[in-house]
Amino acid sequence: MYAVSEDSPLKLLYPDVDPVAILSVNGSPVDPEEDFYQFSPAPPGATIEMEVLNEKGEKVVLRGVPVGVVVTGLQKGYPAEKAGIEEGMIILSIDGKIISSEEAFTDFMVSTHPGQRINVTVLKPERGEGEVRYVLSNFTGIELAHKYDVYPLEEFKGVGFHGVSTAYLGVVVEGAESFIERLSHPVKSSRDLSELRVNLLTVMFTLPINIKIMPFHSPLTDIYHVNGVLGRLPPGAFWMLTNAVYYIFWINLLLGTFNTLPLLIMDGGVLFKDTVEGLAERLIKGEKAQEKRKRFSQGIYTSVSYITVFLLLAIIFGPYLVR
Repeated sequence: MYAVSEDSPLKLLYPDVDPVAILSVNGSPVDPEEDFYQFSPAPPGATIEMEVLNEKGEKVVLRGVPVGVVVTGLQKGYPAEKAGIEEGMIILSIDGKIISSEEAFTDFMVSTHPGQRINVTVLKPERGEGEVRYVLSNFTGIELAHKYDVYPLEEFKGVGFHGVSTAYLGVVVEGAESFIERLSHPVKSSRDLSELRVNLLTVMFTLPINIKIMPFHSPLTDIYHVNGVLGRLPPGAFWMLTNAVYYIFWINLLLGTFNTLPLLIMDGGVLFKDTVEGLAERLIKGEKAQEKRKRFSQGIYTSVSYITVFLLLAIIFGPYLVR
């Protein structure tokens, strides 16, 4: 799995499992990601049994997991949110058409037009004392907006828009092979410039933050087979070396970037100061020019330094202050 929505049936029914990989569904092994989506044609709302791997590398069996297209996000002020649809709901049908997969959902929405009213039937998760159960719920007369107004692309002209994001079972699935390919060859595995940026950022920055304290750990290390000269090293030694090299690169990159900030104690501040003084020398001439240049330069780079410090503090402490 690549990502699991907080409102996915997996998270709601088994909040303590923290699955990171799907091993089998109803006893059938899931190897490439296509194996997972073969269960999409199952009736939405039907339950399946899944064997997953948790963050500790343990195999866990999850029973009674309802399948279907799950609402994972809502855009405020748009039809779905106004109608009362909530994240975590499983879409069963729209205007009587069974929605058994994301493809079926997309195909239906592409066929709609702005102003069209649709009826949506869902399974709504209701939290009780220590349990979650899904109940049938209907939303009628939802008037669609114009998708082109939100995403001004030619292909969206005349297409209806509801304002929801979805994912089958509330998870984004990526096979082990494609994940390794993306890590190993971020350029080669990119289909376009947008995906290339995502792949490079994933490889260069997010692993130390998003995947525990060590960027490469189980279960990722369990599915990656080391070849060549480094394959002679014990697995533990190889991954220890890999993590060390990764952190050396990552920390040096961040320190180098931080050093370019226009703070007087940084190299970036010295360069900025020299630039401002050079500019002042060209702009300010006449009597007492040297004193005016000094006041002008000090005012500029001191102000910029204070603003930079303020922005850094806002980035660090701002999220805690607005909670």
